Parts: sequence; C-alpha cells; structure tokens
Amino acid sequence: MDEKKQLIKRWHSLLNSLGIDNATKEILLAQYGVSSSTELDVWQLKQLCNSLQKDDPRDAARKRLLKILKDWAQLKGIREDIEYLKGIAERAAGNMSFNQISLSRLNSLYNAFLQQSKDIRTAKQLSVSQS
Repeated sequence: MDEKKQLIKRWHSLLNSLGIDNATKEILLAQYGVSSSTELDVWQLKQLCNSLQKDDPRDAARKRLLKILKDWAQLKGIREDIEYLKGIAERAAGNMSFNQISLSRLNSLYNAFLQQSKDIRTAKQLSVSQS
C-alpha cells in the first residue's frame, strides 16, 4: 500500500478513535482548502494526522502500559517484543485491538501489571533473603 493510502487510513482511524464528527472533520479539512482527505498531499496528511495524534491522551497511557509490560515480561522471563506485549494487553482487555483500548482500561491494566511486577520483585527478594 502506498504512503498516501496508509495516511488516509490513519486519518480515518484517528477520526474514529477520537470520536470526531463530520462537521469537525470538514472544518479540519477546510483549513487546507479541501473537502476530502484524498485531495491532500502526503505532507499535509502527515501534518494533519500528527496534530490529531497529539490530542489523544491514550498515547501516553499506551506507552506507559508497554513499559510496565516489558518490565513485567523481564521479571517473568518471557518474550519482550512489542507485538507480543501488545497481544498480552489485548487479551487482558478482552481481545480488542491495542489502539482501541479505552483510557480507563489502559490505566487499569497498567496498575494491574505494576502490582504484579512489585509482587514478583518482593517474592524474589524474599526467596533470596531466605536462602
């Protein structure tokens, strides 16, 4: 798939995930003097997508969740690659796409894996001190 098609897909995905209605979408496109995203060039699409993505508070929560999942995976001695960790988060969230997990669920998962990591560390420290 060429870059412009990927960006148009990303644009529509961002609109959907952020709950942006048609009226707001038209206002955003009008800033570029167009009525359809297909009329934008690659640079304009990148600029538009990046501006929307900065507005999504779930981005920071996703990164935070992936960081604690990596820590958790290291403690458990399991794979640490991003796709595998995203799969763990998706299953924990009920088999939904990683990018569609709600902010409250991302925070909940973060706290759950943080607590598990703390528990694993405590258990390892106890077993070392009792040896």
